Amino acid sequence: MWTIRKQKKFQRQKYDFRRKKSKMAANYRKIIVVFVLAVFFNVFFFSDIFRIENIQISGNQGAEKNDIKNIISSDLSGYYAGIIAEDNIFLVNKKEIKEKLFVEFSEIEELKIKKVFPKTLKIEIVEKIPFVFWCRLDECYYLDNDGIAFATEETGYKNLNNKKFIKIIEELEIKEEALGRSRTIGEEYYENESKKNEIENLHREDQKIEQEEKMILEKININDQVSDQDFVNFVLEVDSEMRQINSLKIKYYKTKGTKTRQLIAYTDKNVRIYFNAISSAKLQVEYLKEFLSKAISKNEINTMKYIYLESGNKIFYK
Repeated sequence: MWTIRKQKKFQRQKYDFRRKKSKMAANYRKIIVVFVLAVFFNVFFFSDIFRIENIQISGNQGAEKNDIKNIISSDLSGYYAGIIAEDNIFLVNKKEIKEKLFVEFSEIEELKIKKVFPKTLKIEIVEKIPFVFWCRLDECYYLDNDGIAFATEETGYKNLNNKKFIKIIEELEIKEEALGRSRTIGEEYYENESKKNEIENLHREDQKIEQEEKMILEKININDQVSDQDFVNFVLEVDSEMRQINSLKIKYYKTKGTKTRQLIAYTDKNVRIYFNAISSAKLQVEYLKEFLSKAISKNEINTMKYIYLESGNKIFYK
């Protein structure tokens, strides 16, 4: 019995020794883990190895690269809890940057942000397409296909691959319009001397309108709905069809506003061509082509004052 008890005591002491050794190993492992974590946090969050130094931007045309970089750099200039830099590539909040860029740059339609380790952000931009160049009160804006103003005249679209955008000038009263107020009489209207005096009176009235116009028309702001989509599409179709007529070169267009549904094209020889946005653009231009080929000689085209295409298949001109 004594021998058995001694053997159990020895086994218990041996067991306690192994247990103590195991605890020491566990403590060493904890120390190593803490040390590794400390090194990890120091390298990844407190050193400069993973701080953003390069911002690469592609796809921009209207929005300036430097302006975009300044917005992003400003957003990443702070510190989390006062100790961890916000420009750490692991901590960059892509969603927050996107939201700020969308607010600051109305030209941007889509945006992707990619992290390229260890120090680079790649910004891939898809911008809205400018369809027309709309001017009101001597200020001009680029409109998208929905008729929404999204960029000013000063943006980079001005020199975009030497592209010339369709220019539309909006005025409440167009002075030349006085000549057409009795257009249903057609050409005879201008052969009557008493009617010519009436025209001069109308011109004098129009001269008084300019100041009133500036008080009524509102200044365009970014993201304003300047025109409706149908009117923009009508202008695009008219311009496309008119390019097929070599004898007439359009410089710009005028309108009293999209509600009037009237569009006036001005040629390089100051011939005015009146379109009705309610009717088919293609059909109106077809009537114009037929008129020019059958009723007017090439020499007469550039000396004309106006052509009305607003009355179905009837054309009034002078």
